[in-house]
Amino acid sequence: MGPSLVGRAAESGALIDAARAVAEGAGAVVHVVGEAGIGKTSLLAVATDELVRQGVEVRAAVAHETDRRRPMALIHALFPEVPAEPAGDPAALAIGALEKLATNGPVALVADDVHWADDASLEVLSSVARRVEALGVLLLTAARPQPSPPLLRRLEAASPGSGARLALAPL
Repeated sequence: MGPSLVGRAAESGALIDAARAVAEGAGAVVHVVGEAGIGKTSLLAVATDELVRQGVEVRAAVAHETDRRRPMALIHALFPEVPAEPAGDPAALAIGALEKLATNGPVALVADDVHWADDASLEVLSSVARRVEALGVLLLTAARPQPSPPLLRRLEAASPGSGARLALAPL
């Protein structure tokens, strides 16, 4: 049995359900939002543990405060095959890499602290979010509610009908 969190059974259950659904071919976006230290990273660990148990390929990355000044830092961490300074359309390159991965089985992208991500990375994640259902991919992100750059709000808005926003309240 993997990690469990006190007082976060509903959120853990939602993430475990999303992990199981992607293992069966359903794509979705889940965005976990909460203040610093409230348990976002721990919830991502619960989800990642279940994804691995379900045989889903997981690509995970954490954005860092310095990434706001490094274009494509988060995308390059998730997709090492996409150059940090791509010659073509970075969204098309990332989606192409994701399509290739998805032909081999279920895939999940797990991105923590996306509030630190650069605008180019958030734009690419928004493009990926619009394609998850078609690709059968899980995009799982976590961020603080503030500061919430416009592109982070667009990432949330790009979530398809199967998208979910888990807002964490204090325990």
